[in-house]
Amino acid sequence: MLEQLMIAAKEGDTETMRILLQEHPELLHETMENGESPLTAAMYYGRRNSVELLLQLGVTVTVHEAAMLGDADTVAYLLDQEPSLLDTFSFDGWTPLHLACFFGGHEAAELLIQRGAQLNIASQNEMANCPIHAAAAGKRTLIVKLLLEHGADPNVQQHGGWTPLHQAANNFDVGMVELLLAYQADPTIAEKGGMTPRQLAEEKGYEEIIAALDKGIGQNGSTL
Repeated sequence: MLEQLMIAAKEGDTETMRILLQEHPELLHETMENGESPLTAAMYYGRRNSVELLLQLGVTVTVHEAAMLGDADTVAYLLDQEPSLLDTFSFDGWTPLHLACFFGGHEAAELLIQRGAQLNIASQNEMANCPIHAAAAGKRTLIVKLLLEHGADPNVQQHGGWTPLHQAANNFDVGMVELLLAYQADPTIAEKGGMTPRQLAEEKGYEEIIAALDKGIGQNGSTL
């Protein structure tokens, strides 16, 4: 039954979800063997209707799911009950801060940082990235700024050697590129394949990104 609920949650099939949960309300508090829940699946698949139904019916919410939802109040409550949850990893290797950063939960991210969450902690999965990478990948400029203001490393490299600046350049995010450069992000760092953020931008024809990076290189006194 849980597998059926997982599928319905991923597909946004709330009618099937209602039927299953009316017959088996205990499913609201169960997870798959690997730790994945219907709520997490719905969030990853962007099925807001599934998320809303599960919350309406009283699904159990973990600290990682609260972070995904940007629910700072629930994050705070759970940390008050069990402070050791702060830097724990989800079933797929993310800390609460990673998830808040990627999904855009600014208040949740701020609360986690205030509680002492590690800013430069690497995920325990093949990405091996930090919260700032997650925020950059999610195009969350304000959260990237929040992390930088609290001391996150602007030049930290994830698996493959990408820095947050590589991600911002690849996403054609001029504002984030400028923000990172203002916090001393190094535009000359190359990823494992030998490409700098500028070379990524060149490959994609992102002239505005190239201009922003060149300005940053000039201000930092660096050379290509």
